[in-house]
Amino acid sequence: MAYEVEVKTLQRVPFFRDVDPAKLKLLAYVGEKLTYAQGESVFRQGSLPDGVYVILAGEVEIFHDTAAGDHVQLVRFGEGMSFGEMSVLSGKARSVTAVAATKLSVLRIKKNDFVDLVRQVPQLAFAIIRELSQRLEMMITRFSTYHSP
Repeated sequence: MAYEVEVKTLQRVPFFRDVDPAKLKLLAYVGEKLTYAQGESVFRQGSLPDGVYVILAGEVEIFHDTAAGDHVQLVRFGEGMSFGEMSVLSGKARSVTAVAATKLSVLRIKKNDFVDLVRQVPQLAFAIIRELSQRLEMMITRFSTYHSP
């Protein structure tokens, strides 16, 4: 079956779990498979959003460059996770840099295709908000313990 691996990976992404498999197959079809070498940048802070990335294999690290010049690692994601949603939904420049922590294979879902799916599947918007809220809570907890006296 064509795109079976991609659809199974998309189903592992928390906010895609309840999306009709036929819609996920369409995303897999229109999505672009990309491969990055370890240490290669997927996108950089300040760049315009081009899409949402779903990890098919490997790991990615997400960094933020602070005004003070610090290069802070925020999180590391592995297979079945997604990244890049925030700037796609906000329409603003990327607030982080994504770097392949290992050899990385991703499915890039173009910005317009992702937004169209959110419009077609209203419960997806709530699932995305829930996932991003959980990530924010995790980062707040991490940084509050990191910066405790």
